Amino acid sequence: GMFGHIKMTAMARWFVSTRGRAMAITNLGYPLGGLISLTVLVGLLFLVSGVVRLLLAWAGRDNPSFWLLLVSGAVSVLLGGLILSDVGGATAFLGILLGIELLFAGIGLVTLARMTRP
Repeated sequence: GMFGHIKMTAMARWFVSTRGRAMAITNLGYPLGGLISLTVLVGLLFLVSGVVRLLLAWAGRDNPSFWLLLVSGAVSVLLGGLILSDVGGATAFLGILLGIELLFAGIGLVTLARMTRP
């Protein structure tokens, strides 16, 4: 009846509000699983951002500096592929790979800003 509905609604709201904490508590017992899932997420992020930059470079190929954006996207795709091909080995070098990605992402964004300037 009504009390069952109220109980289920309250439980659902509690679950939604504490879902992030529940995932963090779950990973406390299994730190390797959390590390691997984070590595896979970072690899997918690199891959998707690289593909987007490649598409932007292709769209602006009439600009003389489009090749910088093209190289930036290619490096991101390569790093994403490298991470996803060897998740266990990439976890040791994730910080270095993230630094390389951020450097090339910055170069790509500066190039994109210069390409869109009137």
